[in-house]
Amino acid sequence: ATDTSLASFLIRNVQSASVPQLLQAVHGWKNVEVTDLASFSTNSQMLAVNKQSWESMLEESGKLCEKKDFIFAKFNQLLAKLKVENTERNATDAAAFKAKESALAAWLDSEAEYRLQSEKIKEAEEGAAYARSQYEKWSATVTETQKRLDKMNAEYPKEKGDIQLERDLIKEILRLLGVLAQEPQPATAAKAHPLTLKQVEARVSLLKKHAEEGGPITPKQVNMLNSQLASFGETDEVKKLLEAMLKDLDQREAVIDKALKDTQEELTAHKAELVKYEKDVVDLSNAGDEAKQAADAADLKRQTLNGKKTTTAEDYTDEHAEFEITFPPAEKSIFIIEQIKKKIGDFCAAKTA
Repeated sequence: ATDTSLASFLIRNVQSASVPQLLQAVHGWKNVEVTDLASFSTNSQMLAVNKQSWESMLEESGKLCEKKDFIFAKFNQLLAKLKVENTERNATDAAAFKAKESALAAWLDSEAEYRLQSEKIKEAEEGAAYARSQYEKWSATVTETQKRLDKMNAEYPKEKGDIQLERDLIKEILRLLGVLAQEPQPATAAKAHPLTLKQVEARVSLLKKHAEEGGPITPKQVNMLNSQLASFGETDEVKKLLEAMLKDLDQREAVIDKALKDTQEELTAHKAELVKYEKDVVDLSNAGDEAKQAADAADLKRQTLNGKKTTTAEDYTDEHAEFEITFPPAEKSIFIIEQIKKKIGDFCAAKTA
């Protein structure tokens, strides 16, 4: 099929053939053109017919000028149908392209959602692992702190009892020394009031026994006390020593109380950390499960959309390949008919000049 053959056919048959018959002829010509890619050319190369050939074809058709309006009406109807077909062809190609792009965009969104949920899984798992390690650390810390507190609660009451006992003994000794101080004092301790002296010695003896058993007051302190008691002339020094012992007992008791209070506070704080990380483990594990479900759903969706993306891309490739083959002959057929109209117009104008 050549451009000239189509032009010749249309000129010869336009007066007698119907518009559908002319359209069918154009379709047949285009089908032949499609199978012969080598025949494609640009509009500037279309219908390379010399002037003599045009005049010959127009002269042979007979009475063209008399029926020019009728002929042009048919050609205009034919052009309208061909242009509608071209518009539909363009729309089909554009729709295929849009479907491909839409499917690609939808797949990219689903891929992004899948990766987001996968990242959330990773973050939740890492967070849960860290929280779990912290929970184990604080669990061990709570256990150790509880053991220390239990040991304090087991030992401190006895130690505080010993402190109180020794405090009472020292205060009793101080009271007895006060009684001695109110009595006339002989030159030596041996001549002191025998009953009061024995009472003091008895209390000191008990104090020494507690010191030797590991009580708060040390044996060294008791020995210093005995040394000072050798002479009741040193009563003031004895009182200072005893008062220093009471102060030591008070300080030791304060240390015990503070240590117990601090350990109780530590245990409370450690338990709070334990509860916090226990909650974090649960929350992050739940978050990981939720992200896993969301990732599974996103994965299924992206696989479905990937299939659609592939299909629409293949459809567009096929459609556009066909478009690139069929569109040039379609455009060429329109160009040929418009050229025929122009040549008829020019031919008839020359006849009347």
